[in-house]
Amino acid sequence: MASLAQYLDQYGKQLGEQASRALRPLHTPGRDPIIEPALLRDPYEAQAHVITACVRALDRQRGIHISGECGTGKTLLSQAVAQGHSRGGYRALVLCPPHLTGKWEREIRATVKNAHIHHIESFKDLL
Repeated sequence: MASLAQYLDQYGKQLGEQASRALRPLHTPGRDPIIEPALLRDPYEAQAHVITACVRALDRQRGIHISGECGTGKTLLSQAVAQGHSRGGYRALVLCPPHLTGKWEREIRATVKNAHIHHIESFKDLL
């Protein structure tokens, strides 16, 4: 094969069928219901499917990783997954670079009803 695209053109259907037989996804869009956490803004449909899959994963395991390109809504996804998994009140700790703390604070206030935010810049803030 000259390229990955050619390989997938030739064998993609068989690979998909084999994956469907071997894997048991936690959420299948179009088949399974979407978990809709109580948020102040609605995620896009694709984000709602990711949120649902992540909440179901956290029901079975201790952690997940959310990765994506810039602008895909990782901040919203993270907040929605925490909200959906908690099914009530919860505490969350966000560790992020200093240039993103303002963005996180704005997004939390725009997304999570009755959120209380404590901006910690140093361990001295905790004393």
